[in-house]
Amino acid sequence: MAPRLGLIDGALLPPPSSPNCVCSQNTPEHDRTHYIKPLKCSTSSSVEELQEKIIQVIETNISNVKHADSHQSPSHYMRLIFTTKCCSFKDDVEFLFFPDDGFIHVRSASRVGHSDFGTNRKRIETIRSYWNDAHFDQKTDKHD
Repeated sequence: MAPRLGLIDGALLPPPSSPNCVCSQNTPEHDRTHYIKPLKCSTSSSVEELQEKIIQVIETNISNVKHADSHQSPSHYMRLIFTTKCCSFKDDVEFLFFPDDGFIHVRSASRVGHSDFGTNRKRIETIRSYWNDAHFDQKTDKHD
């Protein structure tokens, strides 16, 4: 079965009912299980610069990523495929870039199964940590 990915009305797809997905476009008041904070970014960067930087951060620090033919349509959307170390499951990580607003929305979802034992949440938090260390500009803090 093909994964459900992409955008609906300019937003990332909502998570499935299973707990093996996190998404920053959910609100914590309505869905704490799936909510994760968006990544912060510099408001002075272009979408293309941010995409290049995030790929560089991931390739430098995380070993289990495979580019998914750089799915970037529309241009402010990007999808990468990660392969888990255990069992080689494929997970899709999507980024929706809003540099003018100072954030990047994220969605990370397993393609199969019900529970991921927190793998998708840990992945985004790991990306966030490396991203903040490498590229976060304190002057552009728009999200706490």
